[in-house]
Amino acid sequence: SMLPFTAAWSRTFTVKNLNYEVISETDHTVRVKSPTEPEGIAITNILTIPATVTDPSGAGVYSVVEIGEGAFRGRTISYMIIEPGEGTLRFAEYAMASVDLRGLTVSRDFTAPANHEPFYGLTSLVDLALGNGITRVPAFAFMKSGIRYVRIPASVESIGYAAFEQTDLL
Repeated sequence: SMLPFTAAWSRTFTVKNLNYEVISETDHTVRVKSPTEPEGIAITNILTIPATVTDPSGAGVYSVVEIGEGAFRGRTISYMIIEPGEGTLRFAEYAMASVDLRGLTVSRDFTAPANHEPFYGLTSLVDLALGNGITRVPAFAFMKSGIRYVRIPASVESIGYAAFEQTDLL
């Protein structure tokens, strides 16, 4: 009997400094695939992960629901802002592996596979701000990172186990 064939091809588009890959045309969801800057080039302007993005071809507005596997692996990023949005932003495996990230503002709940916490061990990450959109900080989220100070907004309802362990927080 014939096995069903699913095309591995997926549609991509670019907005500002990010390349997106469509996850579902039905649900209008995308993942961040990679920055437009070539590897080895530092991203010195603020890198914003929006909640939604408009496809320049006119196909409409898509929800940004995932940071793809290895999307920012090994990159140098001065400052990243994760904008507030509906639902939880998922970080795939190695999305932030070995990233040199100096500053981060997170205003949206996020999740990642076990043992692939996106900001775990990022010793370069000194400046962290949690924005009003975030309601929970996952377990081990910022463990072994370089953060020295964090403001936790009233919107945060829970902080996971060891979320800030082995950091320079006072």
